[in-house]
Amino acid sequence: MGQDGKFRLDLRGVVIAPSTSSLSPSQTDFEGRLRPKNSTLNVQGLKNIWAYLTQLYQAIAYKTHINQLERHRCTISNGIPSDDCYNVRRGQGNSMGHLYWQLNDIWAAPTWSTIDVVGQWKISHYLAIRDTSTVSHPIGRIIVSHIRERVLINWVPPIKSSAKSNIIIRILCPSIAYFDQQPTVLLENRVEQWEPNGCPIKIAKFEKNQLLSKCPLGVLSTIINNGIQQTNDTVLILTPKYMRRFWPKKAGLIKIESIKPVDRITFNTPRPPFRWKHVFEIDLISEVPEFYVWLTVDPFKDMDGWFTQNAFNMITSNRKTILYFLKGNSSLSPNELKKATKVYSLGSVLS
Repeated sequence: MGQDGKFRLDLRGVVIAPSTSSLSPSQTDFEGRLRPKNSTLNVQGLKNIWAYLTQLYQAIAYKTHINQLERHRCTISNGIPSDDCYNVRRGQGNSMGHLYWQLNDIWAAPTWSTIDVVGQWKISHYLAIRDTSTVSHPIGRIIVSHIRERVLINWVPPIKSSAKSNIIIRILCPSIAYFDQQPTVLLENRVEQWEPNGCPIKIAKFEKNQLLSKCPLGVLSTIINNGIQQTNDTVLILTPKYMRRFWPKKAGLIKIESIKPVDRITFNTPRPPFRWKHVFEIDLISEVPEFYVWLTVDPFKDMDGWFTQNAFNMITSNRKTILYFLKGNSSLSPNELKKATKVYSLGSVLS
């Protein structure tokens, strides 16, 4: 709380300061509560930033909760979770049912559900599917948990496995200033004894200060490899506020380079949850690594669409190609879609 009695949340330039009086819908009132420093955005632009940040906050909260439940699903003894994998009592931590309504409900509020009022997936829905589905994680997934002054790393085995094989796990320290093709390897671990749908396996435990002495940028990349398949993920250990001095000046300059229609898609291309009529290929290009890149189509265009990937990170390459599936007999052209699509990232709203 500031000296003037107002609450402030500062995420590298974004200041939210609700006063003791009720919020006014006027432009002056709103802009006084959410405005990046040196920003020339109008009130609608500020609302878009607010929507992005609140949805991202919601998504990370859900992911943190899901990780907590999965990490402890075999280590809950007498109702008390433990950080160590002793006294295993399998199944006592399977309690994710209370999240289902949030992942399938539609609500007009800015939080709560993961699908917005016009039927578009929010950031949290894309992240929930990507971070937990067996399709996205055929060889399991890594859970990185930041608890007090410790960072715990666990591997969750896949629910089903066509062929049981050795799993190699690497934890890397990528740069946020440039695209690093060979980031520093923090550790490499081989997992040989595991069972499908088995308990999470402890990979490493770090003191936060110890970890940051090796990865001062506060970013971890995880790689799981079984010699045939490979999956990657990225985790921020530090908040954007504490990453401020490392943040590159060109962050947030990501843009759509081109959009073109697609006649055919490959067999292994992810499919949307509806019958589609049109598919567009979207090529993105960035100056520096970007986190939580979010594409959103103007809701006033009244289009029912779905991206193959969204809220993703660009760490090792400055280019990214995704597909956009469109439902209905729309005569939308690639140029119209480009004008209607906005791209946000953590760097673009916090720079």
